[in-house]
Amino acid sequence: MSSESSVVKRLIGEGLMEEELAEESMKKIVEVSVAAAVSVVPAFFANLSLTSVEQRERVL
Repeated sequence: MSSESSVVKRLIGEGLMEEELAEESMKKIVEVSVAAAVSVVPAFFANLSLTSVEQRERVL
């Protein structure tokens, strides 16, 4: 009986480790995605303002 309980405990421990690794992976994916979005958003607004300036110049 004790060997069965140790096997169950080991399997539960491995499952928890896998869950923690998956959680860490998701956190890293989110961090990278946020970092990429933060770098893209200012560039988008810079391009947007350039487009507005170009359109005004065309009108004038």
